[in-house]
Order: sequence, then C-alpha cells, then structure tokens
Amino acid sequence: MERVRIAEAGKHLPPCVLNNEEALRTLAENGVTETSSHKPLTEEIIFKTIGIKERRRMAADQNISDMGRLAAEDTLRKAGLDWDDIDILCVGTSTPETAFPSTACTILEKVGGPNIEAFDILAACTSAIYGMNVVKSRLLDEKKYRYGLVIGADAIGSRLASTTTINWDIWGDGAGCVLLEKIDTNEETGIICSIAKSIPEMAQMAVSRRLGTHTWSDDVLMDAWMEGTKIHEFVLSEIPNLILETIIKANEPGWTQQFQHVIRLSDVGLILPHQANGRIRKPIARSLGIPEEKIFMNVEFYGNTSSASIPIALSEAKDSGAITVGDYGIMVGFGAGLTLSAILFRL
Repeated sequence: MERVRIAEAGKHLPPCVLNNEEALRTLAENGVTETSSHKPLTEEIIFKTIGIKERRRMAADQNISDMGRLAAEDTLRKAGLDWDDIDILCVGTSTPETAFPSTACTILEKVGGPNIEAFDILAACTSAIYGMNVVKSRLLDEKKYRYGLVIGADAIGSRLASTTTINWDIWGDGAGCVLLEKIDTNEETGIICSIAKSIPEMAQMAVSRRLGTHTWSDDVLMDAWMEGTKIHEFVLSEIPNLILETIIKANEPGWTQQFQHVIRLSDVGLILPHQANGRIRKPIARSLGIPEEKIFMNVEFYGNTSSASIPIALSEAKDSGAITVGDYGIMVGFGAGLTLSAILFRL
C-alpha cells in the first residue's frame, strides 16, 4: 500500500536574539509602554501573559527565501538527500518575499533548480499544516513523485510595525521544513489522516491589510490587528475537540484498514501544537486529561513564528528524542481565517 511518511524535519533560526528587556526598550521607544488593560509593561508581565522570554529576528541582509532555503537544506542534510531528489516544494507563509513570484520559486532560483512543482500557500499560522495535506495528496497522485518538501517560513516579528501594535512582542522569525516521502509498505507508519477546516465567521478577528515587500523599507511595514482574548478562548475550546475528531476519523471505516487496531488518545506519544503562546499547554492538557509533558512547547525561546512553528517544533522533537520511530504524534495548527488543521501520524 502506498503511504506518505514524515521522513525528516529541519529548521533555521536567525542568530539575532531579542529578549524581553530589549523588546520593552523597542516598544517604549515607539510609545508603547502599557498593556491593553493599561498596566505598565514589564518583563514579568510579558512572560506571564504570553509565556515568551525571547524571540529571533532576521539579519538585515536576510529574507524569507533565505530562511526557507536554510531550513530545507538542514532537512536534506539530515536525510542524506539533495535538491535534485525533490519532486515538489510548497512554502507556507504569511509574509511572502514578493506577491509574485512565489517564495518557493525564489528558493529554487537561489539553489539553481530543479525544475519541479513549486508554489506558496497562505493559511496564516496553519499554512505549513495545510501545505503538508496538499503535498501528501500530490505525492500520491503523481506516479513518479517520491519526495516533497514543505517549508513554513515567516518574519512577522521583523515586518510588523512596533509603533502600531502591542502584539509585536509575541512574534518571532524563523523557518522549519518537513520532508515527506511516498513509500510502498504494509508497515504501520506514515500520515494516517488529517482534518482541515475554517471558521469564516471569525475571519475579522485577526487581520493584516498591509504587507511588506522584499525591500523592507519603513513605509511598507506590515500592520496587524487581532482580538487576542477571543481567539485564545476559542483555541482552548476547539483544539482539544479537533484532536479528538482526528483520532475518531482514524478509526472510521476506510481509515482503519491502514492499521489493524484501534488508535486511542492514550496511544499518542506527543502533540505538537502551533506555538501561539505559552499559556495554551496547561488548559489543553487538562481538557484532554493527559500529562502536560505530552504537549511539546518551545515558544518560550522563539516566540510565535507563525507557519514555521510546527515544523520547527517537529524538528526539535525528533532531534531531542521527544518523538521517535514508532511513536504516534498529532500536529495541530490554528491561525487567522480562522483556519484549523490536524494531522495524525506515526513516525
């Protein structure tokens, strides 16, 4: 039976680290000294509110395609492959280098080919998960395809105008990459099932109407607005449901033939959520009735890297041994739109 497995994952994190002390200084220089509830901003309040101690910023001579390329090459190096082995490339991003050409094509230009299927996908912070769903389908559709790369890369932290939003301190820059491989096997491995959906009635709860370009000049900085409290409350109620829905789907007729036993929540060794902030771990674990340690978090050190957050988390989870071959895992993303998606897999 043909299946698609997660073969490898990699990342790139810019070397520039912005801690909370430096973030406060930048915000104060731009007139932002209070929270939305008019309390003085301090390092302690930032960490208590969003669970973030530091985040990364791109170098002045870097761009989205540079971060994406480095994350892809980290992944290829780990897998023992090179660009000529790849059949399809998808880049998920909310901060594309240009409206066109796609960031995916720009990356291929920088590495000198190959002439493969390449495109961007925009589903805000859920972009990389949506991208994995699409690339999985394309690998199964095309007989000659074997390997696909899905990159999540964003630089909202660098592009966001710190003078216009108090959400600026949440965001970090970075890129992550997942290598998908089509295999013919009877072993219980690979992507089992996924769910993707949107909540259109919440479309205006997170909005950016001004997107920067590759010039990075001050007059094209990105602006963003969100109803953070309402989104946070929705996520805490919906994400546990989405995780359970995905497990239920895996046990429905048509899916159970892939695996010869019932898959339960207790079988899942690790949940990798979008790293929106540090306050989601405890309530999601409590809602699901699982130990907090089963929910992988690294937002404390990188901030919210948008579409890059889950690929980065997967890379670090694999490298650290938090998830190993034979383990079940669930990646679950959510973002502006609102968009939601979850993927149940066995490594």
